Amino acid sequence: MLDVGCGLGGGSIFWAQQYGADVTAVTIAAAHPPVLHDFARQAGVDDRIRTIVCDATQVPEDRQYDTAVAIESSCQIARGPWFQRLARLVRPGGSVCIEDIFAVRPRGAVVWADYFHARPGSVAEYVAAAEAAGFVLDDDVDITAEATPFWQESIAWTRAMLDGDGSEKIDSVERRRLRVSLAMQYALEAEWKSGGMRQAFLRFERRPSRA
Repeated sequence: MLDVGCGLGGGSIFWAQQYGADVTAVTIAAAHPPVLHDFARQAGVDDRIRTIVCDATQVPEDRQYDTAVAIESSCQIARGPWFQRLARLVRPGGSVCIEDIFAVRPRGAVVWADYFHARPGSVAEYVAAAEAAGFVLDDDVDITAEATPFWQESIAWTRAMLDGDGSEKIDSVERRRLRVSLAMQYALEAEWKSGGMRQAFLRFERRPSRA
């Protein structure tokens, strides 16, 4: 399987441990692979995971994959070129599984992009890019409601840090950062509750090639 935007390898290690998967872990951060492989070694699956440092649209075409997974990383990737590359990496009948944030209206996309420097798209945008590359959407599982408490908890934690009793030492730079973060969290919670953003699991299947 292909783990796109693997970070420090939590997903890659899980799939190797639980399912015996051979995983190619892709990241754009050169500092990630050494940490990932140390964790994988501790978990006993270092021989099942290879890491590649590159843009997701430039993954080498040296092997084929049954599944590609992107957990909250696809919002950082140009969807059209990415699905075109996946069409050359994923076997016919294979899947592209995505968990991410999707914009329902422009305001939601702007708020998310301003804070996370990402490019959230709509589900329709993903579907169009996927279909152009020979994939079809098979599953769309909405988890927006289940995710809403995250923003409430994040807001409460940030307020507690700002209104603390002094046990947490916060300098002026960190205090300003937390205030900006709190304002953005309120804006994101409002978009969540009003339907401006969606969080969902999408699964696309690559259509078999026509004879």
